Amino acid sequence: MSSDDKLDSVSYRRSGEPIPPPARRDFQIERVRTRQRSRNSGLVIYATAGFIGVAVVGLMIAAAVISLVRNPPLQAAGPPTARPTQTPIQVTATPPDSGEPTSVLPIYYVLELSATPPATATAIPTFVDATPTSAFQPVPTQFLLSNSLMVYVCFIEGHDDLCTMNADGTNQQRLTTTRGTDWYPALAADGGRVVYSTQRGGNFDIWIMNIDGSDARQITEDLGMNFAPDLSPDGSQVVFASTAGTDGRTQNIWVINTNGSNPRQLTDSAFDDIDPIWSPDGSQIVFSSNRGGTTELFVMNPDGSNIRQLTRGVNLGGRSDWSADGQWLTFYAGDPGNKNIYLLDATCAWSQIGCITEPLLLVAEGNSKGPSFSPDSQWVVFTGSNFQGDPDNEIYVVSIDGSTIYKLTNNSTSDWQPRWAP
Repeated sequence: MSSDDKLDSVSYRRSGEPIPPPARRDFQIERVRTRQRSRNSGLVIYATAGFIGVAVVGLMIAAAVISLVRNPPLQAAGPPTARPTQTPIQVTATPPDSGEPTSVLPIYYVLELSATPPATATAIPTFVDATPTSAFQPVPTQFLLSNSLMVYVCFIEGHDDLCTMNADGTNQQRLTTTRGTDWYPALAADGGRVVYSTQRGGNFDIWIMNIDGSDARQITEDLGMNFAPDLSPDGSQVVFASTAGTDGRTQNIWVINTNGSNPRQLTDSAFDDIDPIWSPDGSQIVFSSNRGGTTELFVMNPDGSNIRQLTRGVNLGGRSDWSADGQWLTFYAGDPGNKNIYLLDATCAWSQIGCITEPLLLVAEGNSKGPSFSPDSQWVVFTGSNFQGDPDNEIYVVSIDGSTIYKLTNNSTSDWQPRWAP
């Protein structure tokens, strides 16, 4: 089972040094500093001689003191005072009303559902909304490819269903109305089919359907609980995480033909191997594993051979993605309730020898999860909560240099686990 939005395992901690920005990329954060200058005007009092003059002076002094107390000196005009930082309010995901107790699920579910909110928030670029309102501007269309589509989980009427929308946030459509849980969607390379995990039959199994919601059919059967499917670039196979052959909680990586034939196990670990994704050419599979103690990224050949580690000390959260141009991986990591989005140079992932790469921080705000690349590899879509006072799970896109973030959804439902069509 993927940890995306239901997984918060352990903290992500570094040595205290900030993660450097991506090479050749400019991250922009504006800061407002205020200065105030004050000027106080004095009082000059002239007195006359004699007893009567002294009495008058005393009265004038008393009146001046009363005036100063009631009307303090005015300050000179200056820049406006910076607005105080808002305290984020954490809204945890609501457990699916599936008829199955949460305890039957792997521990990642329970940890995410009880996630603690972050104490403070980190400043990020200013947002605009995909749907114009008085407070927002529309998303520029120049970064959106024609016919670009996203699929995501939409929490509607007490259940996790699947929805689609255009990459500019328009034309939101509900695909499923299952009284249970549909999640972990992924789109085929041609955008014509969706593969996902669903509990509609009681057990979590992998299903596939057309992009309009028609012709839904089951792929896995009698393989334990199955999560986080991803279609191969040629659309012939599905890689996924499964508890088959384990204690019912531990997950390994499996692959199966899209017609449901020839299921085969790729990893056989006493630890959790989760959230697999294909490389753009189908020659490699990246996945997350805690086999070394912390949850890190690994890569292997599509037959399960030559497993190599890609990160160390990251403790990532779960579902990752590989850019279509093959240059980048993206994932999320961080403390419970305070996840961040990262980029990782994919050079080591292509190497059959293997090597460790330092991640690059992309988004540090609220609780950010489930990143996925745009077809042109220039943008990353992700789920964010506690962004600029919005406690709901909403969907955002960020440029890969981190300079621009747009908000795609803005409603009272929980929108999460977005995947961009390859």
